Amino acid sequence: MVNKTELAIQRAVIRWTKDNCPESIITAIQNEKHHFDKEMLGCKGITDLILFHRKDDIMYVLFLELKTNGKGLTRRGTLLPSQLTFNRVFDTCFASTNAKRALCYGFDEAINTIKGWLNNGNKI
Repeated sequence: MVNKTELAIQRAVIRWTKDNCPESIITAIQNEKHHFDKEMLGCKGITDLILFHRKDDIMYVLFLELKTNGKGLTRRGTLLPSQLTFNRVFDTCFASTNAKRALCYGFDEAINTIKGWLNNGNKI
């Protein structure tokens, strides 16, 4: 289950992306059981956010998994077994595509990852 801190980070990253990257599309993946029934779960372990960016007639995709950074009273987030499985499948199936994935701890790391991805030819 997503804790409230992770949900706040997701919301803040979406807001920042909409405000600072109007040419990109970002979406949240509602893959937690409390969001809707199990039949609606398409891919267990998929990342929290997906960012789409078109450049020079090529579509690039960034899959972002967000975790707490462990500062203050919160515990640093860890990947679930289903997320580790998704990462292995992603790395095998999407290795030579324009899709990348990143694990980010906290808002600042997520924003720096997005900026780096956008500014470095959509590479991480």
